[in-house]
Amino acid sequence: MTPADDESSQVAHGQADETERYGFIAQDLEQALPASLHDTIERSEPEHGLALIERQNDEDRTYRVSYGELTAPMVKAIQQQQQEIEAVRRALEDQVAILKAENDALRHSIAALREQVTAAR
Repeated sequence: MTPADDESSQVAHGQADETERYGFIAQDLEQALPASLHDTIERSEPEHGLALIERQNDEDRTYRVSYGELTAPMVKAIQQQQQEIEAVRRALEDQVAILKAENDALRHSIAALREQVTAAR
């Protein structure tokens, strides 16, 4: 989903003013939802379907996004991403520790080999 400048929508609905607005294209938002909700959006009467996106009862069945309903799913998604980031961070720290230990072991092995070569001369 890509946030969109709402200027063209304002002009189409006679709401043009100097205020810059951004939002989501309702159809893009709909496609990001599970397929099971698409039918709910398409077939439900306004105020009886999905609160996040509804189709108006006008001739064009205009889409309407309720941005307040988007807050909780966005917060949940951010929390899930943060958990994933933390898991990756921990795995990376573990890998770095393993590599440091291997590096130290190799340094000791190299030092021991150097001592053997020096002693053999």
